[in-house]
Amino acid sequence: MAAQPYTDENIGEILVRTANLPTALIAHVYFHDALLVNFTVKAGETSRLSVDLRTLPSPVNATLVVKLYARHSSDILELLSSRNIRYTKLAYSKPYQITVDVLRRTLSLGGTPFAPIGWFIAELIPLSYITPVLQDLGRRGFNFVQVNRILYSYSLQDTLRLLDVANAAGLRVIIPLCDLSVKRHCLPKVLSPQHWEKVTTLVRHVQDHPGLLGYYIDDDVPDANPSNLKRYYDHVKSLDPWHPCFVAIVGSGDAWRYGGLNGPSFDVAMVEVYVPSTDYAQTGLELDIVNSFPLDWMPLWGCIMASSFFSGSSLWGTRQQSYLSILHQATGLVHFIYDFPFQEYGVPGGYDDPTTIGSLSFQQAQLVTAELFELQQSIISSDFIAVNVTLASGPWPRGGPGTARLYQDQNFASREEHSGCVHVAAVNVAPWPDIIRVQLDPHEWPSVLNATVPFENNRAVQFLNGKLEEPIGFLDTRVYRLDCAPASLMPGTNQTIQNMFQNPEFESTTYPGTPDGWGISRSPDFYNLLGSFNSDTQFVHQGRHSLRLFILQNASSGVLLTNRISRNVNLTNGSAFAGSIWALPSAGNTFQVSWVLNCAIEVSLSSISAVDGKRNPWKWQKLTVFVEPFQVEHLCPSAAHVPQVGLQLKISGTGVLWFDTAELRVVL
Repeated sequence: MAAQPYTDENIGEILVRTANLPTALIAHVYFHDALLVNFTVKAGETSRLSVDLRTLPSPVNATLVVKLYARHSSDILELLSSRNIRYTKLAYSKPYQITVDVLRRTLSLGGTPFAPIGWFIAELIPLSYITPVLQDLGRRGFNFVQVNRILYSYSLQDTLRLLDVANAAGLRVIIPLCDLSVKRHCLPKVLSPQHWEKVTTLVRHVQDHPGLLGYYIDDDVPDANPSNLKRYYDHVKSLDPWHPCFVAIVGSGDAWRYGGLNGPSFDVAMVEVYVPSTDYAQTGLELDIVNSFPLDWMPLWGCIMASSFFSGSSLWGTRQQSYLSILHQATGLVHFIYDFPFQEYGVPGGYDDPTTIGSLSFQQAQLVTAELFELQQSIISSDFIAVNVTLASGPWPRGGPGTARLYQDQNFASREEHSGCVHVAAVNVAPWPDIIRVQLDPHEWPSVLNATVPFENNRAVQFLNGKLEEPIGFLDTRVYRLDCAPASLMPGTNQTIQNMFQNPEFESTTYPGTPDGWGISRSPDFYNLLGSFNSDTQFVHQGRHSLRLFILQNASSGVLLTNRISRNVNLTNGSAFAGSIWALPSAGNTFQVSWVLNCAIEVSLSSISAVDGKRNPWKWQKLTVFVEPFQVEHLCPSAAHVPQVGLQLKISGTGVLWFDTAELRVVL
C-alpha cells in the first residue's frame, strides 16, 4: 500500500512494479479470499492502482494478497507471482502519528515527508547529561536520535523526560524495545513474560508523545530468528499502529528473509554499511543488495561510520558514505556512533576536542548534514530522470568511481506543483583527482543550460548540448542544481506587493543552512538563549526554504529576529507599517511573538502553539501587524527627525519554531 496506516481516507493506492515482460499483465487483489479489485498492469513500469477503502472494514489490520497473471488469451491467465502486503486502517488518527510512505520510501510527519539524519547512541545517557547531549545534537541541526539501553535502565518518568528534552530540541526519538546490554543482538531468542510486560508498559506510556519517531525492535538482523522477529513486530504494532518499527541490518545478502514474503517484520531498515579501510564504494553495493525484492518498497537508511569507533572512520568516510547512501536510494542517515564519555564539554577527549578524530568526524557530519538537508526535498522525491555520469580515468572496481542520481524537488507543504529544481549528485570514490563528465539527454534539455554548484558558493556552470566536463577532487562530492525556478516565481508568491524585507522567503542561502539578510540581535543572554538559527527545507509554507529557530530557554529579553532592511524604511508624513509572517511552532511548545519597532517598543503580541486536534498539529499560523502613523510618531518620536523606522520580531519560549513568507510594507 502506498501509505500506512490509513485512517479516514476513502481512497488508497496499491503500487505494482514489474519487469519488462512481453505479455499483457493482470493483477488481482484479494481480501480474505474475496476478489477486491482487478486491473491491467503496465509491464516495466510502476503502476499506481486506486482502491476504494470504503468497501473494507474499519478498523482492520489484515493482509491483502496481490497476484500477478500473464494473459495469454481472453480466458487463460498464468499465475506469475503472489505477494502478501499489510493493510492497516485505523478507526482514528493521532496528532503525532508517523506514516510510512512507500511511494517516496520515507516517513511522513503530518503529511510532510521526513528525511531523517541523526545519531545512534549506543551507551546509556546518564540522567544528568540528557539535556546537554540532546540540546547539542539539536543545535547542530540533526533531527532524530536513537538512545539504547533504556528499556531496563530508565524508569518510565526518565524516558518521558528524555522525550520532552528531545522534542524541545527538535529531535524525534527512536525508542529501543530490546536491550543491547544483555547480549550483542538485542532481541532475545526466548521472549519471557517479563519482557513482554515491560515492552507493553513502555509502549503504552510513550505512544502519544510528540517526540516519538518509532521503536527499534532488533539489532544486527539477520542474526535474529525470522519468526521471532515477526511475532515481536506484530505485538508492537498491535499496541501502537501509529508509529513504525525499525531494525538494523547486517549481512545484506540475507535481508530478504525478513522483508515481508509473508508480511513485514519491520517498517524501516537501517543498513549497516561499515566498510573496511577506505573502500567506500562498498557502501553503495551493500545498499543495492538490500534494495531489491521484497524490500524494494521499504524506506532504507544508511547506517554509516561517523566516529572513530571503527578503523575505517575518517573525515573522507563521513562525506563519502553519506552521499553514496542517498545516491543508492537511502532516504535517511544514521551516524554510528555517538559514544564518547558523557562528560562536560571542554574536557580533553570529548567531541569538541579538536585534537581527536572523533571531534573532527563529528564536525564533518554536521557540515554534510547541512548540505543534505538543503537537498532534502529532492532526496525524498519520487521523480527520477536518467543521467549519465562518468570519470575520465575509466572503470573502477566494483561499481565505478563515480555514481550519480538525478532527482527533482517537490513543494510538499503547500501541495503545489514541482518547483522545478533538478539536482545531480556525484561521488568520486577514487583516491586521486579526476575529470567528471555529466551527460543529460540532449533531446530533453535545452542546448545551452545554465546551472549552479550550490555547495561551492553557488558557482555557475553551463551545460552545452546536455554535456558538462570539469575537474573533481579525490574522494570528493559534487552537486549540480539545474532548471530551478527563482524563489520570486514559485507558486503562491505575491508579486504585486512591494516587500521591504530582504530575502522574505528565506530562499537565498549563499552558504548551506544560512539565510541571507537575516540575523539575530545580540543580547546579554544571547548564548544562553539561542540553540541554532538556520534555513530549513523540512517544513515550508511556500517555496523551498523556511527559517528554523531553536531556543534553549525562556527569558524576558527574548530572541530578536532582524532583517537588514528593517531599519532602513523611509517614512513620510502619514506613512504606516503593515507586516506579516507565517509561523509554525513545534509540537508541545508555546511561544510569544511580538512585533517590535526599532526603538524597542512592542506594538503587537501573539501567543502561538501547535494547533490542537486529532488530525494534524503541523499547521502554519499567520502573524500580522499594522502600525498607524500616530503610533509611530507617539512611540518613536525620533522618527519625526530621522524617518527610518523598522520592525523586528521578538520571540520568547522554548523549543523549535519555523518562520516563512515575511512581508513588510509601507502604506499611506
